[in-house]
Amino acid sequence: MCGGWRQLLFLFNNVREGNQRRYLQWFAAKHLSGRESDHLLPDVARFIVSAFHPKADLIRSTAVPRWVIISWLLTVCKDKAKAVRVQHAVFTDWLPPRGGGVMDFEPGMLLIVRVRWCMVPCLCAMC
Repeated sequence: MCGGWRQLLFLFNNVREGNQRRYLQWFAAKHLSGRESDHLLPDVARFIVSAFHPKADLIRSTAVPRWVIISWLLTVCKDKAKAVRVQHAVFTDWLPPRGGGVMDFEPGMLLIVRVRWCMVPCLCAMC
Protein backbone atom coordinates (compact mmCIF):
# COMPACT_ATOMS: atom_id res chain seq x y z
CA MET A 1 0.00 0.00 0.00
CA CYS A 2 3.04 2.27 0.14
CA GLY A 3 2.41 3.57 -3.38
CA GLY A 4 -1.29 3.80 -2.60
CA TRP A 5 -0.82 6.88 -0.44
CA ARG A 6 0.82 8.67 -3.36
CA GLN A 7 -2.04 7.59 -5.61
CA LEU A 8 -4.56 9.02 -3.14
CA LEU A 9 -2.62 12.28 -3.08
CA PHE A 10 -2.68 12.30 -6.89
CA LEU A 11 -6.42 11.79 -6.75
CA PHE A 12 -6.92 14.71 -4.38
CA ASN A 13 -4.55 17.08 -6.14
CA ASN A 14 -5.15 16.33 -9.83
CA VAL A 15 -8.59 14.79 -10.35
CA ARG A 16 -11.62 17.05 -10.60
CA GLU A 17 -14.88 16.29 -8.84
CA GLY A 18 -17.12 14.27 -11.13
CA ASN A 19 -14.18 12.57 -12.86
CA GLN A 20 -13.09 10.46 -9.90
CA ARG A 21 -14.95 7.22 -10.68
CA ARG A 22 -12.32 5.78 -13.04
CA TYR A 23 -9.51 6.63 -10.63
CA LEU A 24 -11.36 5.13 -7.66
CA GLN A 25 -12.00 1.91 -9.58
CA TRP A 26 -8.33 1.79 -10.46
CA PHE A 27 -7.35 2.39 -6.83
CA ALA A 28 -9.76 -0.31 -5.62
CA ALA A 29 -8.50 -2.85 -8.16
CA LYS A 30 -4.89 -2.20 -7.24
CA HIS A 31 -5.11 -1.82 -3.44
CA LEU A 32 -8.49 -2.99 -2.16
CA SER A 33 -9.05 -6.26 -4.00
CA GLY A 34 -7.09 -8.60 -1.74
CA ARG A 35 -8.08 -10.33 1.45
CA GLU A 36 -6.29 -7.78 3.61
CA SER A 37 -8.21 -4.91 2.03
CA ASP A 38 -10.93 -5.16 4.69
CA HIS A 39 -8.39 -3.98 7.25
CA LEU A 40 -7.07 -1.24 4.98
CA LEU A 41 -10.36 0.65 4.57
CA PRO A 42 -10.28 2.29 8.04
CA ASP A 43 -6.59 3.13 7.55
CA VAL A 44 -7.36 4.82 4.25
CA ALA A 45 -10.10 6.82 5.98
CA ARG A 46 -7.67 7.78 8.76
CA PHE A 47 -5.13 8.93 6.20
CA ILE A 48 -7.73 11.09 4.47
CA VAL A 49 -8.91 12.66 7.73
CA SER A 50 -5.66 13.01 9.65
CA ALA A 51 -2.73 13.10 7.25
CA PHE A 52 -4.04 14.97 4.21
CA HIS A 53 -5.06 18.56 4.86
CA PRO A 54 -5.57 20.37 1.56
CA LYS A 55 -4.46 23.97 1.16
CA ALA A 56 -7.07 26.71 0.76
CA ASP A 57 -6.56 27.02 -3.00
CA LEU A 58 -7.18 23.28 -3.44
CA ILE A 59 -10.36 23.49 -1.35
CA ARG A 60 -11.63 26.36 -3.51
CA SER A 61 -10.83 24.47 -6.72
CA THR A 62 -12.92 21.77 -8.35
CA ALA A 63 -10.75 19.00 -6.92
CA VAL A 64 -12.38 15.93 -5.40
CA PRO A 65 -13.32 16.75 -1.78
CA ARG A 66 -12.19 14.39 0.96
CA TRP A 67 -15.75 13.56 2.02
CA VAL A 68 -16.50 12.21 -1.49
CA ILE A 69 -13.69 9.65 -1.21
CA ILE A 70 -14.83 8.66 2.28
CA SER A 71 -18.40 8.15 1.07
CA TRP A 72 -17.00 5.97 -1.71
CA LEU A 73 -15.04 3.97 0.89
CA LEU A 74 -18.33 3.30 2.67
CA THR A 75 -19.87 1.97 -0.55
CA VAL A 76 -16.88 -0.34 -1.03
CA CYS A 77 -17.56 -1.98 2.35
CA LYS A 78 -19.19 -5.35 1.84
CA ASP A 79 -20.91 -5.57 5.21
CA LYS A 80 -22.08 -3.34 8.02
CA ALA A 81 -19.21 -4.19 10.41
CA LYS A 82 -16.60 -2.95 7.93
CA ALA A 83 -18.59 0.22 7.27
CA VAL A 84 -18.84 0.88 11.00
CA ARG A 85 -15.04 0.58 11.30
CA VAL A 86 -14.63 3.16 8.53
CA GLN A 87 -17.15 5.44 10.25
CA HIS A 88 -15.30 5.01 13.52
CA ALA A 89 -12.06 6.04 11.81
CA VAL A 90 -13.71 9.14 10.37
CA PHE A 91 -15.73 10.33 13.35
CA THR A 92 -13.67 9.41 16.39
CA ASP A 93 -10.05 9.59 15.30
CA TRP A 94 -10.06 13.39 15.42
CA LEU A 95 -10.88 13.28 19.13
CA PRO A 96 -8.85 14.58 20.94
CA PRO A 97 -7.61 17.19 18.46
CA ARG A 98 -4.07 16.75 17.23
CA GLY A 99 -3.51 20.27 16.06
CA GLY A 100 -5.14 19.96 12.64
CA GLY A 101 -8.02 22.14 13.77
CA VAL A 102 -11.09 22.19 11.58
CA MET A 103 -9.33 20.13 8.91
CA ASP A 104 -9.43 17.06 11.16
CA PHE A 105 -13.20 16.95 11.41
CA GLU A 106 -14.24 18.72 8.20
CA PRO A 107 -14.60 15.54 6.07
CA GLY A 108 -16.77 13.85 8.69
CA MET A 109 -19.04 16.83 9.11
CA LEU A 110 -19.46 17.27 5.35
CA LEU A 111 -20.16 13.55 5.09
CA ILE A 112 -23.00 13.90 7.60
CA VAL A 113 -24.44 16.92 5.81
CA ARG A 114 -24.13 15.81 2.19
CA VAL A 115 -24.51 12.03 2.05
CA ARG A 116 -27.82 10.25 2.02
CA TRP A 117 -27.03 7.34 4.29
CA CYS A 118 -29.55 5.07 2.60
CA MET A 119 -27.52 5.40 -0.58
CA VAL A 120 -24.80 3.34 1.11
CA PRO A 121 -26.17 -0.22 0.77
CA CYS A 122 -24.64 -1.76 3.91
CA LEU A 123 -25.95 1.09 6.07
CA CYS A 124 -29.58 1.15 4.91
CA ALA A 125 -30.79 -0.42 8.16
CA MET A 126 -29.29 2.52 10.07
CA CYS A 127 -31.45 5.11 8.28
